[in-house]
Amino acid sequence: MKIESFNKKYILEPVAVDEIAERTEAFLHSIRMEQANVIRVRLATEEALLRWMDHFGTGAEIMFGIGTSHGRPMIRLSLKGDPYDPLTNDDSDLGYWADSLTKSIGLHPIYSYLGDLNIITLKLPKPSFDPAKELIFSVLAGNILPNKDLMMFVDSYLDPIKEVFFRLLNIAAIPMIFLSVLSSACGAGTVADRGKNNRQMIVRFLLLSTLASLCGMAVISFAMGVDPDVSISRGDVIHSVFDGVMSLIPTDVMTPFQAGNSPQLIFMALVLGNALLLVGHQGDHLIRLVDESNHVILIIADWVSKLTPFFVILLLVLGIWDGSLIEVIRLWQPVVLFALVSAGIIAAGTIVVCVRKHVSVRVLLSKIRKPFWTALRHASVNEAYSENYNCCVNKLGIRKQFADYSVPLGLVLYQPIATTGIIMFTVYAAHIYQVNITMMWLITALFLAVALQAASPPVSGVNLLAYAAIFSKMGIPEEALILAMVVDVLFCFISAAVDQTMLEYDLVIEADKSGQLNKTVLKKK
Repeated sequence: MKIESFNKKYILEPVAVDEIAERTEAFLHSIRMEQANVIRVRLATEEALLRWMDHFGTGAEIMFGIGTSHGRPMIRLSLKGDPYDPLTNDDSDLGYWADSLTKSIGLHPIYSYLGDLNIITLKLPKPSFDPAKELIFSVLAGNILPNKDLMMFVDSYLDPIKEVFFRLLNIAAIPMIFLSVLSSACGAGTVADRGKNNRQMIVRFLLLSTLASLCGMAVISFAMGVDPDVSISRGDVIHSVFDGVMSLIPTDVMTPFQAGNSPQLIFMALVLGNALLLVGHQGDHLIRLVDESNHVILIIADWVSKLTPFFVILLLVLGIWDGSLIEVIRLWQPVVLFALVSAGIIAAGTIVVCVRKHVSVRVLLSKIRKPFWTALRHASVNEAYSENYNCCVNKLGIRKQFADYSVPLGLVLYQPIATTGIIMFTVYAAHIYQVNITMMWLITALFLAVALQAASPPVSGVNLLAYAAIFSKMGIPEEALILAMVVDVLFCFISAAVDQTMLEYDLVIEADKSGQLNKTVLKKK
């Protein structure tokens, strides 16, 4: 897809604001962005321009440009003058953290000041591979028998490339774990400090993700015949728990980073995050630095996601050629089990909301249908973010003030189905690669899956880094990452749609508890 570049100077006045907004909307349509997200970005751009006009007055000169940066579609606005950030939202309950969440999924502009220029940029995701087409192409290519010369080329060059990719995953996973957990601890802690209802909602999000993951773990363990030894004495239980707690505490600061010890990195991030919150406003600059650093890691995760389709094709083709990926054929087992668990969870959620809020199943399903299918079609929560928000406010009756902070918060912390998928495939991979699975092994894997998924926005590339971190700690060989790449593509279609729906259901319940639910709107056909 070719993107036409455009640059033009405007005099800042209402007519110019309207024209820039219209050109922005046309550009977003040209790159096939979802309509709801187009509206969201246009409104954010208009709001920023109007704030600039209020601050600098009419008559200031502004440069508006659209085009690409390193292959990514981009919108850029610049204005000469003293520094003024028109994107700051002091009224938001999430504050800077809320902005960082929407920036990470390409739905919020970024402000910077360079020299004497105020700059607003909006970098949007690159047009990506269709994951279904990617898998079909890999299977077809893999069934074309290679000749001798091609196999020599593969052995000489492509195998080392595969090794480099695995190393890059492991390198990126270590800072991702620490910074994403640290950033989320600071952000979630700030939200929790602003009200009892906020704290309860965060706890509920994490608890439901854990419960859903436990259900998934039980189903996959039963189906695969995983039978961890639980026949231990009371003294052994106490000793095992003590050893587990002690293993979380590092002997020094550097060793967890050098060894890639995921539980210890998470423990250190949680301790440091709470310490930053305790110092109050004195730690604001450091918290902002943490958020910016985490944003850099998310950019690296985005790079990984751009490389992943090529490596999925490469590794699947190689595995089919040399017969080493016979396990791919059996991947239908975890996919089917994950689909069944997801269907059971969403059915239970639907029944709970209908019974507790006295709304008919037909009415409720008609309200959540559009964002569900948008997320399912794109295998992405990001694409349906604005649809989700509009559904919560306009169809489910959740007050706008409540939705403004709870939807972005849930975008990060509430991913029960995605977390369930990670733990189910982790247990499956450990079983087929004959890793010794104990009860403590399952507890550790569950802790890592919940912590890593809750700490990271649902952006492309993050799941693969989470798999790399968990597999390394749990003794699962690197070869399992090839299967993880394939199954993650399939899981994402289901988890994106179901996670979003479950978030809507949970916010209905939480909004009602705090008096932020319009039940008339909820029940209206």
